[in-house]
Amino acid sequence: MKKRLRALSAVAVIFLTATVIFTACGRKREWGSEDGYLMYYYDPSNMELVAEPCDDFMYYDDEIIQAASLLYQMLYPTDSGNKSVFSWSSPYRDNSAKQRRDAINALNSGKIPDVLGISSLQKNKRILNIYFKDEGYYEMSALDEVICRAAIVQTLLQLQSVDYIGIYINDQPLTIDNKVVGLMNENNFITDTDSSLNQINYFDTKVYYSDGEGKSLVGETVRLKYSNKTSMEQTIIERLLAGPGVKGSKATLAPNTKLLTVSTRDGVCYVNFDSAFMTSLADVSAEVTLYSIVNSLCELTKVKKVQILVNGAQDGTFRDNYSLSATYERNLDIVTEVYEEIEE
Repeated sequence: MKKRLRALSAVAVIFLTATVIFTACGRKREWGSEDGYLMYYYDPSNMELVAEPCDDFMYYDDEIIQAASLLYQMLYPTDSGNKSVFSWSSPYRDNSAKQRRDAINALNSGKIPDVLGISSLQKNKRILNIYFKDEGYYEMSALDEVICRAAIVQTLLQLQSVDYIGIYINDQPLTIDNKVVGLMNENNFITDTDSSLNQINYFDTKVYYSDGEGKSLVGETVRLKYSNKTSMEQTIIERLLAGPGVKGSKATLAPNTKLLTVSTRDGVCYVNFDSAFMTSLADVSAEVTLYSIVNSLCELTKVKKVQILVNGAQDGTFRDNYSLSATYERNLDIVTEVYEEIEE
């Protein structure tokens, strides 16, 4: 039985290409289970991702080879009515009987088939990185690229020990609109096919700003809203950038600072600002600025530490005091007051 996942309109896809979109409904497969895996393809007639059982399921003890097997079957779907997820023009798409035979022989020998156009698959703990050697990836349209990326991630996240997928093109991280996409998991996707794209969710948290003297932190308990397009981490940073709502408190970030990316992995939240982050606020100490970010993000239970990057780099120091290569834990010693009123 096929599962159909409604895609976004082409306009929405292009608008949101930098974040990954599309519906996630895959689940971890029992290792060695007869259920096999669901394969995700694109149905162009309805602009949908289609999930269906893998007819030619092949089980391998090595998860790297298992991943290569899944990618191979996405490249050459057995159902001719569906479009392959690899939609770009590629020399690896010959689809000849010899290529199929060579691919199966390679998989059975514990090797990655050349017909995939993949130089390697590498696993680091629970992260699976895919290294494509075909520059044709960037020739896809915005719609096709998002569909391709969604299908790859959805399919491979079913592997038991894989929680994140990374994509590299010619050994360089996948970049969309001049931004590195980074690691992807189910949180990068809209998870409810029946919900509106603009569904609003709320959560209560504390956001920390500077006191009037710039030497300590003041917390505000606020109710923040986020949609399927954003994360709670992003919402918190955006609230910090917007400034305090309590009279007498002060902002801790320069007003022209831009958040480039934010993601959490293994309890560490990586916050990537542009170079404006390094702009000094003369009346707010470096410690207050740093821990306004760290303490605010550490209010989320999944965040234990925070690392700040500037334009993706982690070298250098912030105002000569704090190394960008370090991770920082919550510090409540510099918090002098917390306002408990929750804003509606």
